Amino acid sequence: MPLDNGQNFSKAITTTLHNAAVTTIALGSGQGANLPDPAVREYNITWHDFTNFPDPSDDPNVEIVRVITKVADVLTVIRGQENIAATDKNTASATYRFLVAPTDKFRTDVQTEIQLENLNYAIATGTGDALVITLDPVVTSYVDGQIFKFKTILKNTTQTPTLDAGGGAKTIVGINTRLYEFELATGKAYTVQYLLASDQMQLISNSYNSFNIFNNDFDFGTDTGVADAYEVISTIGLASGKSNSGAVVRFEALNTNTGASTLSVSNDAATVRPIVKKNGLALVGGDITAGDIVKVVKNGTDWQLMSSGKGVNITGQASATVASGDELLIADVSASNNPKKVTAGAIASLPTTPSNFVSAYDTTTQTVSIANTFQDITFNTNVELDGWTHTGGTADFVCPETAKYLVEYTINSTKTTGSNSLIEVISLFNGTEIAGSQIGSFSTVNNSNQSASGEIIISGVATQILKFQLTGATVNSTLAPPGGNATTSPSMTVSITRL
Repeated sequence: MPLDNGQNFSKAITTTLHNAAVTTIALGSGQGANLPDPAVREYNITWHDFTNFPDPSDDPNVEIVRVITKVADVLTVIRGQENIAATDKNTASATYRFLVAPTDKFRTDVQTEIQLENLNYAIATGTGDALVITLDPVVTSYVDGQIFKFKTILKNTTQTPTLDAGGGAKTIVGINTRLYEFELATGKAYTVQYLLASDQMQLISNSYNSFNIFNNDFDFGTDTGVADAYEVISTIGLASGKSNSGAVVRFEALNTNTGASTLSVSNDAATVRPIVKKNGLALVGGDITAGDIVKVVKNGTDWQLMSSGKGVNITGQASATVASGDELLIADVSASNNPKKVTAGAIASLPTTPSNFVSAYDTTTQTVSIANTFQDITFNTNVELDGWTHTGGTADFVCPETAKYLVEYTINSTKTTGSNSLIEVISLFNGTEIAGSQIGSFSTVNNSNQSASGEIIISGVATQILKFQLTGATVNSTLAPPGGNATTSPSMTVSITRL
């Protein structure tokens, strides 16, 4: 609630006499400017006989009124505030004065404002289900939105714990629902807000506790069971038999399962629940292996197996089989290949090494045969070739697998004689020019080498062909090695990387 408006050294003189019923008060000329504006916030003000009682506390007819409007030098007030009766202000020889000064209401408002600003804190007494906090200053009633903080000494064991902060015991509820057993953990700090509409205390923030950690995927327990009947002692408490769907438990399995399996978790009333796959089917032998870190999620009345173990190395195997209801994710961990997911059936020709990349170049001079007509560019050397197929001295690079690929290429060009000449290079996939692939250079000096480079991302399709072509404005245009002191001097290079 906002505090009353105020102003230092604020006072004003009234010009006429008034009886106890008058609510429109005329001030002396210009006196209205001395008082705060109630349009900002209304305020209480002391009204007394200044002539005979300069000290307001000595005036037997002193009064506190509430200023609600001010128009120039005229006030509209509410009489008889703060349990002080309205009185006549009609002594003929007296001058009556308004004085802005703190009143008991202001003190109470400040106290309430402090309480609403989260400063009400105490260590709770009572029990975990009937908490009591004693505050200073003492609270005797609650204001809507009032906030209280407390530290527990015991955990709650029911879903309807109460808090008495001085204004009576009120049920503590969650943001959207009632609390769970043990949601108020021992020795933790919590914040609640009083809701007038429901006459309850709403839990609005708390420390990490058993319920929140459990429902936010942090629970790890110790397996004490046997094969096919796993038993986990949870490191944090679940509500007895009331863990929600979506609750998560992790544990290290002591034994390998041989078939359909169950799991019981401490504080879940030790309820034995089936462990099932994502499609609801029962486990089969070997789905959980001794030493696996197993993750399960509560799914109604079952625990659904989400993950088990750390993966299996299948490098070098010719094939593998995925059981119905399982998923196998194949990823090449030594390359940037996209993983492949198989849901059921046999997998043939598993990759044994990183695949699908090319590094090649050509060291010959390739001259334009017909001006302004594209011709194939050949590459005489394969530096690295995996997955892709290319024969040295030819133009065609055969794509091994449908995927996205990054293609990077560089040319060195010149002209041998004649006028200035432009040489350009494009790339083609499956016989069609790839948009945006053109690069070129303009030669003005005979036998002076120029370079250009480009890169594109292509949607490769298995068995289709990638190639490069060149042309020039004259038959004197060539791709030619730049020479120099390097061991290898290429006229064109290309690299292909699967994304």
